[in-house]
Amino acid sequence: MRYYKIEVDEKVWNYLKSKAEPFEDTPNTVLNRIIFGTTTKDESTTKHIDTKDSDLDLPKRIPRALSQILEVIYEIKNFNRSRTEATNIVARRRGTAPQTIIDKYCRQLSKKAYEIDELLQEENLEGFKNLLLNKFGKNQNVIKSFFNDLPSAEVKDHPLSQQIEVAKTKSYKEKKMYNLNEIMSLDLGKDTRPYQLKFDSEIINVDDWTDLCVHFVERLVEKGFLTSSLTPIFNHSSKREKYFINTEDRHYFSERDAYWKQVGQFFVDTKYNADAHVKNLITTLYHLNIQNIDFGISFRS
Repeated sequence: MRYYKIEVDEKVWNYLKSKAEPFEDTPNTVLNRIIFGTTTKDESTTKHIDTKDSDLDLPKRIPRALSQILEVIYEIKNFNRSRTEATNIVARRRGTAPQTIIDKYCRQLSKKAYEIDELLQEENLEGFKNLLLNKFGKNQNVIKSFFNDLPSAEVKDHPLSQQIEVAKTKSYKEKKMYNLNEIMSLDLGKDTRPYQLKFDSEIINVDDWTDLCVHFVERLVEKGFLTSSLTPIFNHSSKREKYFINTEDRHYFSERDAYWKQVGQFFVDTKYNADAHVKNLITTLYHLNIQNIDFGISFRS
């Protein structure tokens, strides 16, 4: 397929950015989605994942949520995939968004993503099986049969054991450091607090989200990623009424509330909940076109 170069004004460019999925979309894929309603990614930027029809045979009468959850587990256990990969495969196979699949095994099961990871780490997945039996009691025969047919393996041999450090004590040192792709799929509660920030291989202990944001901006400045000419940087919201980083302690609409912390010549608004903080960090990396950075966050219990 031939490609053509076009020029767009700042208003159009900002609109495209507001509709883009960070680190996934290009201007072309955003326009494809807006104009044609397709979610197809550029071939040059999309990692190939085999999403052929699963050979998992589930009864059509079971709830859709249960079916999707079992499909994700099947991909993980039978093909040694990570949870993120399995989620994306099931989403593409079903023609829906990964967040829709995540909703099934997080919100509908009243679990956070890291709690699901811990359940997937267990030998024989007894905890996960019991969770589903409690949620979908009318389909217990299907659930028991599914888990009985899964290949058995020692936890240490499972690929998840290389990605997830299950906290066996209350020591924060054993908490998992989530990378950027994993963070984007997390379902964070309002009380979730960070423990460490990883930026370009440097590990930084943080007290709370305010402290993390300050260290984040400091590293952006130190590495030369952030300059005054690149500000202000809006927050994650498409309303574009508030800034995340600015050279003044004010928003676009000055009456908007904030809790500004000064970092050199910059000010960062730290008055957000956990989920919004994460989205602001990702939006900033996307705005500054920072790619392939070794970035991560670990969380307190």
